[in-house]
Formats: sequence, structure tokens, C-alpha cells
Amino acid sequence: MRVRQSHRVRRDHGSEKDSGRDETTFGADPRVSSVLFYAVVEWPVSPVLLLASEEGLRRVVFLKQQHPEEWLLENAASQATVGLPDRLAGLAGRLQAYLRGSREDFVDVPLDLAGATPFQQRVWKELQTVPYGTVVTYGELAWKIGKPTAARAVGNAVGAYRVPIIIPCHRVVAAGGVGGFGQTGVAIKRALLKLEGVKI
Repeated sequence: MRVRQSHRVRRDHGSEKDSGRDETTFGADPRVSSVLFYAVVEWPVSPVLLLASEEGLRRVVFLKQQHPEEWLLENAASQATVGLPDRLAGLAGRLQAYLRGSREDFVDVPLDLAGATPFQQRVWKELQTVPYGTVVTYGELAWKIGKPTAARAVGNAVGAYRVPIIIPCHRVVAAGGVGGFGQTGVAIKRALLKLEGVKI
């Protein structure tokens, strides 16, 4: 397992189409920096891309078979220059350790969740309290945030995740089984749970 070289990505605001796509993908706030940084951590199941702004981590993406530059061109930027902020290098190392089986806690990682709703942020914050190697159901998570009848809304908020692992959405399961994992896929969710010693 290794960490690929990180780059600094500057978004091209020259076209209305590109700007709209970026806001849709990231919920971008025009007040935040237009400079993004990325690193790719290799993992046998799927390479993992970290994308950060000056404010904090913005996306964690399981690339599967997609090349990182291809994903970035489609979702984030049209130009890139080499650069590596220390905080992203440190996070990449911690993520690499986690994927090797180390018990890592990412609650201290600065996040850039511009565009997220207050309800989503409330659910995601509660998710960060779910310990390594344990799981919670959507209904239990709804109880934890004081919304016992909002399991479906909680599921939607969990499914809108942007920084999996850092916010451990893989630890939320259905009452009768593993549950879904959005576009990432259940296979990766199972792999993460297995990594933490969870059997479902």
C-alpha cells in the first residue's frame, strides 16, 4: 500500500457549465477558496482519493477502476499543479494505517462541508461518535439525534456522505442486514466492516 503524490487543483471558473457542475458535486460555497488539494491512498479493494480545500477535507472517494485524474477532471477541476499541504500528507498517512488495520480515530480532521444541510451535519456529527468496530442501525441513529421517527431521513443523510471513513457511515447498517452504501457499493462497506472486525 502506498500514497500517491498529491496535487493542488485549481478549479476553472471560466465556463458556466463547469461552475455549475462543481457546485452540484461539492455544494461549493463561492466564499471558499478555489484551490483544492488531493492525494490517493492505495488499497487493494480500491484506491482512495482525498480531496481538500484550504478549509478542510471535502471529499473521500473510492475510485475503484477509475484513474484519479479522470475523476478530478469530471468532478473538480481542469488544471492542476504539484503541491502538498502538510495536513493532507498527515491524513493520508493515517488513512493508510487505518486501511492496514490500525485503530484510527479521525474525529479531529478539519472538514469542509459547505452546502450540507443542518440536519445532515447533525447526523454526520453523531456518526463520528460510533466507535471503531461497532455498528448502529438507522433507527438507533435517529434515536441518538432525538428524532426517533426519522429513520428514513437519517438514512438519506447518511447516504449523502462526502467523507466516508472520516465520518464512518459504513458503521450504519439496516436492522436486518448490512444495508446500502450509496454509489460506493456494499462490497466496500463489507470490506471496511471486516477490517474493523465486524461480522454481519
